[in-house]
Amino acid sequence: MFKFSSSSIKNFLACPTRFQIRDHIGIEQTGDTKEALRIGTAWHFIREISQLKVGDACPSRYHKEADCMFCGGSGTITTAPLDLVFSALDHVYDQFVTPDTADTLALEKTKLAYLTIGYNHHYGSNSGFSKILASEYKWSLPLVNPRTGSACHNVRRVGTLDGVIQLDDGRIALHEMKTTSQSITPDSSYWQRLRLDEQVLYYLLGMNDLQGATVKEDWLYTDVPFLTVFYDVVHKPGIAPKKLSKVDLKKFQESSVYFDYTITDGPDDEGRESLEMYGVRLLCDSIQQPDKYFARREITFTIQELDEFRNVVYNIWQSIRGMMKNGGWFKNSHSCEGIGTFACPFRPICYQGLTVDKDHIPTGFSLAKERYENGYNFSRGKI
Repeated sequence: MFKFSSSSIKNFLACPTRFQIRDHIGIEQTGDTKEALRIGTAWHFIREISQLKVGDACPSRYHKEADCMFCGGSGTITTAPLDLVFSALDHVYDQFVTPDTADTLALEKTKLAYLTIGYNHHYGSNSGFSKILASEYKWSLPLVNPRTGSACHNVRRVGTLDGVIQLDDGRIALHEMKTTSQSITPDSSYWQRLRLDEQVLYYLLGMNDLQGATVKEDWLYTDVPFLTVFYDVVHKPGIAPKKLSKVDLKKFQESSVYFDYTITDGPDDEGRESLEMYGVRLLCDSIQQPDKYFARREITFTIQELDEFRNVVYNIWQSIRGMMKNGGWFKNSHSCEGIGTFACPFRPICYQGLTVDKDHIPTGFSLAKERYENGYNFSRGKI
């Protein structure tokens, strides 16, 4: 049974060969931790932690163990939330750190920690909505032929909703927390591109189809279609630690104060900001220019748009199914290197013309078991 997800769609549209290697065969780059995935995962994690208060029940399933990073086994939060944020970031990033990546990841952690402080300063306790109805909600549904209503064989649509929320006016919306290096100012094209986001359309379609499925969640018992997405977006800063001017360096050496904050870790021998100094500068910039870093916006789709996307999903699956049966996985050379720092991890395989399958895995890559279980030999089965 193939598990058809929004990432499957994204990979196939970008390059069918990427889909074949990553989604069909199940090969991944060893130690592959893309910056966008790493930062996105960490941001979700620390956003929840930063909302905790001293005295709250520990949210960790390890709260009864002495080495619980949040409560030390007491079952209750006793540490200031921002201290927990720094500890949580260390916990998340320890698994990624190597001698070659230590400095890059330390800067990444600093950005996230001080953005969290800026985010909380800007929004306070205002979440922007009434209540959370579901979080990290996993779902699985048939992939249906829109024309006949018949379910396709050997495939299921799967996904995980970041969150489902109730807005202040009672409407139910999909909650999307995003981090991006692109501009998020009101006139930015970023918001227009979100209307074309396959992942969000895929999730909204899933939410609406769940209304007719056999499920027990209260928020699904409504005849009102789910059409709204509530975006909570954070801009990842492009600024990096800078070299202080002679005047600024002298001021700091005399006072140990930087942007009105007392600093314990000063600049290096070349006069470049320490991570602490950089974090404080970033925090002050986010406080002075909050619209540059933080934005919330509702985007509402139409039933017609969802119906059109239902046809798109089915047509994409038909194309994939044909290639699974007959081969012909073509390459899209325009997707080898994308926007910003992105580079397809499978470039070495394509550039060297290597043949790959579950028994022939190139050096630097591995077979992800749970991904390969998605694979299916379509030459033997009914589609």
